[in-house]
Amino acid sequence: MVDAIIKALASNTSNELTGKAQIPQNLLGEVFKLTGNVATQEVAKQAASGGLNDLMNLFSNKPNNAKANNIQNNIANSLIQNLSSKLGLSKHQATLASQIIIPVLMSLISKENSKTPENDSTPIQKIFEMGGGKSAGNTGKIVGDILGKFFK
Repeated sequence: MVDAIIKALASNTSNELTGKAQIPQNLLGEVFKLTGNVATQEVAKQAASGGLNDLMNLFSNKPNNAKANNIQNNIANSLIQNLSSKLGLSKHQATLASQIIIPVLMSLISKENSKTPENDSTPIQKIFEMGGGKSAGNTGKIVGDILGKFFK
């Protein structure tokens, strides 16, 4: 399902990324692939370290608590670093891209997560479990396994 979220993200942000952040059209696919990888890896790290309640807060329609804000900032900073180091974008371009992408990404995941009760992690499991594929390796599966153990 990460693939569906990333596809929706691309649909909602591509024009702004090429316009405002001046990212070349031919790099957009890699930008979105990195976004999926970064988000999946950060969610896996948080789930493994016991941050499940903070993940649920991050992907809810409630205001973020301080730890959820930190997770979101970690995703944004990691995306900036990856866009610069792996795609050669300037720090300015990468920062603008992150400022465009992250709010939309959070909104898309939160929208999917809001389809179930607050304490049900099933949507988050599905999003990150099924998005592993080639781009994220087994990280998505690991996230699903970890979340599944805590929310039964």
